[in-house]
This record gives sequence, C-alpha cells and structure tokens, in this order.
Amino acid sequence: MKELCLAYKRDLPNKISVILVLWKSLKEDSWNPERFSQLYYLVHNLAGSGTIFDCKDVSDIAACADELLYPFIKIAAEPNLKDKLAIDSVMRNLEEYSLPEF
Repeated sequence: MKELCLAYKRDLPNKISVILVLWKSLKEDSWNPERFSQLYYLVHNLAGSGTIFDCKDVSDIAACADELLYPFIKIAAEPNLKDKLAIDSVMRNLEEYSLPEF
C-alpha cells in the first residue's frame, strides 16, 4: 500500500493541474456542459481518493469543490457569478497542491 500512496502522491500534481486547466477554460471560454461534467467527475474522484492515499488536505479541499459543483451538475446549469467566485476560491486552495514538490 505504501508504494501505491507514493505513486498517487507523485501523480497528484498532474491530476490537480488537469482540474485547474478545466476550471480555467470554463471561466474564460464559453460555457461547456461536457467539460463541466468532466471537471466534476475529476474533483469528485479526488475528494474520495485523497483520503485513501493519505492526502486528507487535498481530499477536504476537493470535497468542498464537489459540494459547490454538484448542484449545477444536478440541474445541468452554469453557475452564477457568485458561485463561480466561490468555486474559484476553492480551486485556488487546491492549486498549492499542484506543485511537484508536494
């Protein structure tokens, strides 16, 4: 299990970078429901897997993002500005874990 945790932590910056790129594209480009679904799927998986692989802080941040994203997945709608700002704040917290030295 220790080797799996190390492999997970090595790949974690890449996983987070993909999430951040998706979020940035959703903020800056026209809204894309498929990309939003992909973002939600990745965030949801990160929220669950982080705890399993001894990355509770990352898991907690991803869980917050999951809670903010889920209502818009459920109703298939674009978040309003207030919600986008809240999501953006959580994504900035997640960004610190996208560094390779983490």
